[in-house]
Amino acid sequence: MSKLEYFSLEGLRIDGRREREVRNIEIACGFECDVDISGYDGASQIKHGLNKVQVLVKGPSEGGKALRGAQRALDDSVDIRVEVMFSTDKGPKSSKNDRMVTDIVNAIKGTFGEAIIQDMYKRLAIRIFVNIIEADGGIKSTVLNAVGVALIDAGIALRDLTSSCSVVLLENRIFTDGNHLEINAATAELTVAVYSSSGKMIYVDLRSKVPVKELDDLFDACVRGTGHFSRIAKEKLRSHAFEIFALNQRIHGT
Repeated sequence: MSKLEYFSLEGLRIDGRREREVRNIEIACGFECDVDISGYDGASQIKHGLNKVQVLVKGPSEGGKALRGAQRALDDSVDIRVEVMFSTDKGPKSSKNDRMVTDIVNAIKGTFGEAIIQDMYKRLAIRIFVNIIEADGGIKSTVLNAVGVALIDAGIALRDLTSSCSVVLLENRIFTDGNHLEINAATAELTVAVYSSSGKMIYVDLRSKVPVKELDDLFDACVRGTGHFSRIAKEKLRSHAFEIFALNQRIHGT
């Protein structure tokens, strides 16, 4: 059996992309999503290559962390509650103990515990529901990006739009936004989330050990990769805001 060729002589990866090329991204917000959004405050849907993720947000609402006395005075942060469900055959079936689910939940809480302006939501709860419909590598970045859009759609105040991307080290080459086959064959995978305006990293996950001389190149490629989603998301959120504004004008006759 011949060895799978991950990078051709023509300079193309197995799915036809260049080394630093990100997969196609489509973003839907609110009522545009293929899901019933009644009862929720925000929604997003992202198709990223063969990945497809839907996120629903409820909140902010009463019913945050139940704290007493001195503990309550010390911890008045927002209570971020996350539920992750896989509807795909390539992932676990809503098992709270599964490592992948736990990893995604922790990534969401870590990223948006930093990005949400906490002072505005003291002791309030924000509930985030993630449905992973299709998964083909880099799913954590797709989820983080979808959560950020859904939070903005819900009117949750963020310090900045967040953007996530991953890269893999495969056959001594750095591939941006690896697919399932590339990730499985890679010697290392790096995922970051950044603030879109400043590029400040707010989440980092490096799988496997990487020589120091290659680490800077991995981070540089990963941060550059976040810019692709950032540009698409900003344009989409801007057009979505205009659509909501126009809809409100028609409803209220102003």
